[in-house]
Amino acid sequence: MNSLKRSWVELALAVVLLSAAALRLYNVNWDDFQHVHPDERWISMVASDITWPENFKDILDPRKSTLNPLWIPRDNTARNYAYGHLPLYLLVLVANLVTRFAPLARYLSAYPDLAEAVSNLALMSRYSHINLVGRVISAFADLGIIYLVFLLGKHIYDKRVGLLGAAFVAFTVMHIQLSHFCAFDVVTTFFAVLTVYGAVRLAQRGDWFSAVMAGGAAGLAVASKFSAMPILLTLVVACGVRVFIREARGTDSQQPEVRDQRLADSLGRAFGLLLISLLAAAVAFAVTSPFAILDLKAYLNQVKQQGGMVRGTNDWPFTRQYRGTLPYIYHIEQLVRWGMGWPLGLVAFAGLACVLWRAVRRRCRSEEWVILSWVVPYFLITGSFMVKFMRYMLPITPFLSLMGAAMLLIKMHDARCRGQDACSKESVPSNLQSPTSNFKFPTASLLYLVSGLVVVSSILYSLAFVSIYSRPHTWLEASRWIYAHVPDGSTIATEHWDDELPKPLPEAGQNSGAHGYHHLTLPMYEPDTLDKYVLLKDILSQADYIILASNRLYRSIPRLPQRYPISTRYYELLFAEKLGFRLERAFTSYPGLPFDRLRTPLGWTIVDDDADESFTVYDHPKPLVFKKERELSDEEFDALFAEALSVEPKWELKPGLLSRIIGLLPRPKVKPASEEKGESKTLLLDRPVDELPVVDDFRWNKVASGHHWLAVVVWWMAIELVGLVAWPLAFAVFPNLRDRGYILAKSLGLLIVAYLTWLAASLRLLTNSLPTILLALFLLLSLSLYLFFRNRARVIAFWRSQFRLIVINEILFALAFLFFVGIRLLNPDLWQPWTGGEKMMEFAFLNAILKSPYFP
Repeated sequence: MNSLKRSWVELALAVVLLSAAALRLYNVNWDDFQHVHPDERWISMVASDITWPENFKDILDPRKSTLNPLWIPRDNTARNYAYGHLPLYLLVLVANLVTRFAPLARYLSAYPDLAEAVSNLALMSRYSHINLVGRVISAFADLGIIYLVFLLGKHIYDKRVGLLGAAFVAFTVMHIQLSHFCAFDVVTTFFAVLTVYGAVRLAQRGDWFSAVMAGGAAGLAVASKFSAMPILLTLVVACGVRVFIREARGTDSQQPEVRDQRLADSLGRAFGLLLISLLAAAVAFAVTSPFAILDLKAYLNQVKQQGGMVRGTNDWPFTRQYRGTLPYIYHIEQLVRWGMGWPLGLVAFAGLACVLWRAVRRRCRSEEWVILSWVVPYFLITGSFMVKFMRYMLPITPFLSLMGAAMLLIKMHDARCRGQDACSKESVPSNLQSPTSNFKFPTASLLYLVSGLVVVSSILYSLAFVSIYSRPHTWLEASRWIYAHVPDGSTIATEHWDDELPKPLPEAGQNSGAHGYHHLTLPMYEPDTLDKYVLLKDILSQADYIILASNRLYRSIPRLPQRYPISTRYYELLFAEKLGFRLERAFTSYPGLPFDRLRTPLGWTIVDDDADESFTVYDHPKPLVFKKERELSDEEFDALFAEALSVEPKWELKPGLLSRIIGLLPRPKVKPASEEKGESKTLLLDRPVDELPVVDDFRWNKVASGHHWLAVVVWWMAIELVGLVAWPLAFAVFPNLRDRGYILAKSLGLLIVAYLTWLAASLRLLTNSLPTILLALFLLLSLSLYLFFRNRARVIAFWRSQFRLIVINEILFALAFLFFVGIRLLNPDLWQPWTGGEKMMEFAFLNAILKSPYFP
């Protein structure tokens, strides 16, 4: 029976891996050699330039070696290369090895198609084809991730958890998409997962082989991407877990001398294993990234430059779409909504919440501490960045999937056990037993259903997404349409910081030169000035067509209306077809299941226009073609842009959350011109009110705001809610009061929520708005839940014994509340002509606070 179960798991794993391979290797040449991905484009250029030095003695000379990705010897100049060195060398090595098989084509003359394919392998080390090699490497690296997730689940929980976690990763859309790119995120994630796997084995076994494996993999992860540096923390935690959790078990019953000696021996061994792992990490990094050490200054300059980019202190146009997005929340939303899909995303983060809850209660598995030592620091650091490309979360998504799978199967086990008198060890592996009985579910059947729905929905979503690779790339489709429908000699306006359409195609005469197209560039990311407006008007007057290759600019620029009033107005008018241009054609390639082709009534198309830019603009952008219908006069242009021209563009460079809180890159303080002249500061605001973010959600409950008595009830309920949320905290803070702080909980809750909201608005982290208030309330709720479960028995006992006192407190509060409501009813005037009053000023203060996005 056990052998049958093992064979079933192994067969299912093989099916998962084969399915994952099919999804990841399907049509790797999805862009038909066009290099539409900008990262791929630059990596391919650098990789095709990496060659073996002609003189062996120059191999490690950073200024002469052609292996140095940070320097161009023939030009004697630095190269701007911000990617990992190890994946680059791996790409070059594999590409050159593949070319060695090209001569085999002569033996395949009986199979012409196969012979041609083999002969084309000779091109794989060139710029035109090397990105295909990188895509295959990404696909196989992701298959390695899936298998490692299975091994992690097997060694921490049991095989079924590993299998379900592997299936979750196999059908995660973000993994499938990034496996189709010649970028290094998947390779970095592979080494990160390998590091955690080695660290888990180190915590379990405490042997030198596991230490070398974990440390070596950590060094390779950092060599793949510098942002993987926090992975080194897992080595420390693994050694600590080995000492304080695993080897320290059972020492309580020993004599103090024996216990101390054993602990000292364990510490010494753990310290030795830590040194071995760190040494292995250093050696692995040095061997695979030698020029990061030999050309240290150039390497650190790249790290500093990229650090400034992600923190928002370097204002690069392709990152401006993230200004104003919420730290952490944006990543979670995009990952759940698009990267993983709603069912899998919610289960994954619920699994993380369960593990964190057990960790807070000190009921966490020892191996889970190792996983948390990577997931939590990485998310806290990366989630705080101003730049929030979805791929930044890839290194932790395998662990989220694994924790989600563990949550489901552990709760299945708990649900089955609650339906039986006892759980036999033969029927359920003991390693799957939950270390805590929190989060109870009604039946195991429901959890089986949830697990099945998550897997099925993920399979459908992944199939729908892969359908974009079954169609021609939208830029190629748009290019063919342009060559067929746009007259020769036309003037085409395109945008900078985006690809120019139409693309040159391999067919004869399919290029802009053959058709005599004249291209003009719209500099939309440049500062909005009068000169830019004049240039914009001139280009629009000359252009016959406006072609937007993607939503890269028209989605990011309108999010910064204070900075780009003219450009924002331009896009509003363009899409309203008021600039004399009409939308002629839009080319889309949305993910979907083409049931309509099978003549079924069902059809599923996923419109992902609202997804993160990096999710759509590479493999399925939405190009738009606008055709000129009539010429606008200067007077018409000026009238349309009159309001935008009257606004002076203003913007403020705001670093990311991490830089602003801990001061890694403090914001520069610029003295006002009045202070430089020795003048005293005026009472005027530093920034006009009409340029501040609009706060208009303070009347969020329109129904209650329109009915006086309902407003009174809602306000009373809100105070009661805040009081109940804060009572576990008051219970712990006021232990000597007879009511344990119940009557003070309302004031305490209001104080904490108000203070957190004020603090966030004062530090310019969040605006003074309803979402910020709800976030503060959620933080208070989290703390109170922790205190409640910690003191659950005493809280429940107090509630039962002092219920009468609680009711008396509520009656007194309700009477006092109604008394002051009655006073306001009897004296509702804001101001009385004879006796005066301060109510007008009070309302002025209240409205000023409500409408202020930031304080003071």
